[in-house]
Amino acid sequence: MANFSTYTRQAIANWLRGNAAMPAQAQPYVSLWDGDPTDGGSDVTAMIRPAGRVAVTFGAPTDGAMANSTAVDFGEADGGASVSHYALHDAATDGNMLGSVALDSSKVVNAGDPVSFPIGDLTADVD
Repeated sequence: MANFSTYTRQAIANWLRGNAAMPAQAQPYVSLWDGDPTDGGSDVTAMIRPAGRVAVTFGAPTDGAMANSTAVDFGEADGGASVSHYALHDAATDGNMLGSVALDSSKVVNAGDPVSFPIGDLTADVD
């Protein structure tokens, strides 16, 4: 994962100190961002999908890296936005951001555009 959130960095540091780690993620969720969420970006998920974040399922990690094992479908965009990053969260609403990843290139999404990530397109790694 390119950018761990403060929440995740703190949880790892506490774990390394011998304290309890953050709970295992029962279900991670994806949000869409214009700009880096860990550095002042804007969450544009609700502009594209008013229902909010979408659940994601990852395959088993290999050498600290993993990818989505099922498609992640936001449906047809309700409104337009520029998307440059996605973030992973531990809850469908509220909760904690775990980290974020920059897309290979920013995408302009217009109302009515389909927004989805095929299998293997969302990746996260610990390096």
